[in-house]
Amino acid sequence: MDFEKAHKLSIVPAIILCLLSALSILLTSLYWVITDWVTGRWVVVPSEYPEKDRWPNDDVVIDYTQASTNATITAGCLNLACSVVAIIAWQRLRNHELDTNFNAPLRRFYVIAVYITGTFSSVASLTALILHFTDKGDDKWGCTSTTGRTSNTPAKGIPFTNLLCSREIGACNFLTPQLAGKSLQLMASSACNTAVTAKWLQLIMVLFSIAVMVMFFFQAKLRRKVRWSLHSNAPDAKSPF
Repeated sequence: MDFEKAHKLSIVPAIILCLLSALSILLTSLYWVITDWVTGRWVVVPSEYPEKDRWPNDDVVIDYTQASTNATITAGCLNLACSVVAIIAWQRLRNHELDTNFNAPLRRFYVIAVYITGTFSSVASLTALILHFTDKGDDKWGCTSTTGRTSNTPAKGIPFTNLLCSREIGACNFLTPQLAGKSLQLMASSACNTAVTAKWLQLIMVLFSIAVMVMFFFQAKLRRKVRWSLHSNAPDAKSPF
């Protein structure tokens, strides 16, 4: 494969990464809004407390952890930045004036910029994916449960449950089966599906950010041969650019 063909192909993973990053940010924002503003934070379920004969309902208050959601948003933004840097670098590296040894620092700058942003975005996506699996509690829903009372006197207060969940677990494991009304169940199911999709997009973005770095490394290696054939002075053998 020659340099021109490798250079043209290197734009493909960058564009795909850009689209995937935008989609990840959009999906994460969507399930964030649904869980915070649409489905609500208060769900009535049958009580499992000893006082259930007196108070048959448990007014569950659900709150959400921030780690997995924030990590997913951050990963999406970093991958978007990586794709934009790669597209700009691709456009700049098309110029054949950069084949000269005089412009070698500029070539290296663009390629190294892609490496740096690609590395950060890959690590961010991998971190977000890990947090989606580890951001969970130990109760039957995968949340962290605590008990509250409606009165300052615990012996006389009505017990209720406080749930602390990730948005994915809260939407998939608790809200979808527990919410009353088809419209709310549909919104909770939508939040669940978008959260799961955003989670697995992190793995795909890791692969494409690596593909971007590999393609830029490959075209940089091929460019050395082009410069050697076009100029009398051969490139420095120690330099991959």
